[in-house]
Parts: sequence; C-alpha cells; structure tokens
Amino acid sequence: MRIPLSAIEEFSFNRPPAYKQELLNAGHRVANELEIEAAICATIHVHFPPDGSSDGGRPPDPSLSELALNFLTATARWAKAGFPLRTEAETSQILTICRGSADGLQPACPEWLGDALIPRCRRCGCTALKPWLVTEKCPMQKW
Repeated sequence: MRIPLSAIEEFSFNRPPAYKQELLNAGHRVANELEIEAAICATIHVHFPPDGSSDGGRPPDPSLSELALNFLTATARWAKAGFPLRTEAETSQILTICRGSADGLQPACPEWLGDALIPRCRRCGCTALKPWLVTEKCPMQKW
C-alpha cells in the first residue's frame, strides 16, 4: 500500500514520537508517498496507539449554541449555492478520513466521537451529513 507522507504527519500528531520513524523505517519512499506492506502498517498502528491523555493543544469542544450556529451557517451556505451534493464515492472517501477504515489501516480522526450517542466530529459537530455538502470542508483541512 502507498500512504502520502502528509497523511503520516496527520496520523502521528497524537502518537509517540517513535511512531512516525517506525513507519518510515518499515517502508520505502516513492516520490511523496511511503510504500509499506499493509500488515506491517497495521502492526505499527497497534503498537503505537494514539495518546488519549493529551489534547494536543486542541481548542475546547463547541457549545450547543455554537453547534447550532455551525449547522445553520452550513445549511444557509449550501442553500445559497443551490444544494449541490458530492458523489457517493467522494463522500465515502471523506467519511473514511473522519471515521477511519473498516480494516483499521486508516485510523479515525482523533476528533471523531464514534462512540457518542450521535457519532460526530468534536471540532465542528458534523455528522454523516456534512461530507455530502459540496459547500462544506473540514475545519482542520483534512478534506
């Protein structure tokens, strides 16, 4: 499998410092990507779990009123643009960035609250709806 080097930076921000080096040592750089066997990558992910004890300087969770304002603003922006939607393939790719992949090779975004009553992003409050809206983007520039 090939992983963009920029993605490795994103994956490693809340993991031990040795995580990134271990990935780089286990694979081969090809242009701006790391070529690595999927099983080795998965083993490294398991061996270096995200550090849940640190917020990494993360801003506080949005309040209920901020979540409501985010929703209304996004809906208005989408309506003004004529209600454009992303394709199912585009949306699926975005949701994999947020939720992680089913095989565990792509870890979930550390901001994703997958075990919440309504799974959502901690940063902006989006659920599975926001990725469908062409007018919307991730506040952390992940998509």
